[in-house]
Amino acid sequence: MNGFETGSPRAELAGFWTSVRQVLTSPTLGFFRLAESGEWLAPLVLATFIGLAGGGMDTLKTLLLISLGEPSLSAAYLGKLVGLFLLLAPLYYAAMVAVFALVGTVVAGRQVGISFRKAFRRCWAVLGWVNLPLVLVTLVMLVLLFTVFREEVGTYLAAVPPGTLPSYSYSPPLVVGLGLAVWLAALLVMAVRQAFATTTGRAVVTIVIVGLLFGALVHTPMTRHVACLVVDTHQTLGRGPSYARMNLLAYRLPWSQGPERGHLVAVAPTDGTHPPDFVLRALGMHVVRVQSGRPRAYLVRVGGLPGDRVEVGGESTTVPDGFVFVVPDDPTLVGGLPEGCGPLVPLGRIMGQVFSVGLGSVGGGG
Repeated sequence: MNGFETGSPRAELAGFWTSVRQVLTSPTLGFFRLAESGEWLAPLVLATFIGLAGGGMDTLKTLLLISLGEPSLSAAYLGKLVGLFLLLAPLYYAAMVAVFALVGTVVAGRQVGISFRKAFRRCWAVLGWVNLPLVLVTLVMLVLLFTVFREEVGTYLAAVPPGTLPSYSYSPPLVVGLGLAVWLAALLVMAVRQAFATTTGRAVVTIVIVGLLFGALVHTPMTRHVACLVVDTHQTLGRGPSYARMNLLAYRLPWSQGPERGHLVAVAPTDGTHPPDFVLRALGMHVVRVQSGRPRAYLVRVGGLPGDRVEVGGESTTVPDGFVFVVPDDPTLVGGLPEGCGPLVPLGRIMGQVFSVGLGSVGGGG
């Protein structure tokens, strides 16, 4: 390998750049080489990087915000967020690879005598590399955010409620986005085709089946249980229509402490737009309900806990057990919240804790 000793750091680096070049310029050859080599670290790193950058770039944008001096965020918070993801990322990647290996072995592997164990190793070695175009685009966008759009990012932060993680995502132009999607799809087909030494048709069938299984068994239940995008159509944030992400499990786990003063929470409205339950119980199994549109909510800040003495309607009162005292960020709306949504809110009406707030059109990014 260009005179480098096999297994040395220089040899590993040279091999990495060779793989990058081949995946970009000759993906069929590149994926064949990767599948035969059984490489394990680079594809995991690429998949993990995209996981960190995904979901509105929540983790990487936090790093950006901290570097810009955002006082409401801390390096400790970032460390916990990244550490938890790095702990779970290999398990998530392994689960995805296992599903591909299982389906691919049934659809294509038997024709060429590839066992599940061998299919798992080959899929692990190639699937992470499909993310290479996304890694390149993300790196370019991060450079732009740190340099060209640094001032715009700082202006954006000034309007974000304190203590929340702002949502800052990028949307490439339509033509660029479509081109990137086609590129990624083509790379995935070639990667699966080389992993199982099969035809394009069988590779496409494998991908479709995996997409249905992974979407139905992993992505949809996880996103519906853990996080949800809600629309602040009631404009309790005082910045016009906007959207926010909330953590559905923030106060529902056995070790959860419940809402705390200063938390920005989403409260289910009382005007008939309460979002339907995300999960139906049928035959003892969790079945996800498909819902149209994004649920609406009142986004208010917790100001008092049970037992606290607060002022409601000009009179002092004690927050009863099972309730919290909330106020909107827009002070002009303090007296306009409907019963059940403020200022005293039953704990059962709190949908979750808001961890990300997006500005602008409710139909945009995030």
